[in-house]
Amino acid sequence: MQRVEIEPKYQPFVLKHYRYWTLLLNERQRYLGRAVVWLARSGKMQKFSDLLKCELLELQRITQAYEVALQKVGWRPDHMNYAMLGNFFHGHEGHGHLHIIPRYRPRPYPPVFMGVTFKDDRWGKNCWPETPMNIPPEVLAGLVAALKEKLQ
Repeated sequence: MQRVEIEPKYQPFVLKHYRYWTLLLNERQRYLGRAVVWLARSGKMQKFSDLLKCELLELQRITQAYEVALQKVGWRPDHMNYAMLGNFFHGHEGHGHLHIIPRYRPRPYPPVFMGVTFKDDRWGKNCWPETPMNIPPEVLAGLVAALKEKLQ
């Protein structure tokens, strides 16, 4: 199988390569630990219903391992959202990928990582449209390092 190359600008966000998928931290971190699982098989307009059984099984293992990694890092999301939309046609031509969006219930002390507070201001609602949030590059690099260490 010819693997889809991850664009150079996204290489720093790669958490782990799997046989059929690549797990990346999403550079937009309004939701602490938000990630993308990118299908390694090439193709355009890949629908969820077209995934092969082996790809589906691995995708399930990846989401389970990622949920465990989030717990091990100590972030403990209260809920997980998943989205497989394929709507960004001009950017990736509908290439298969899954968004993993940890959600955090309002609490007196929202999650903090490297001094940045990650408040889920849309708890109980659709995660989109998200409130913009600028995360310093060194914090993004720290998130990647923390998650890589905990992924099995």
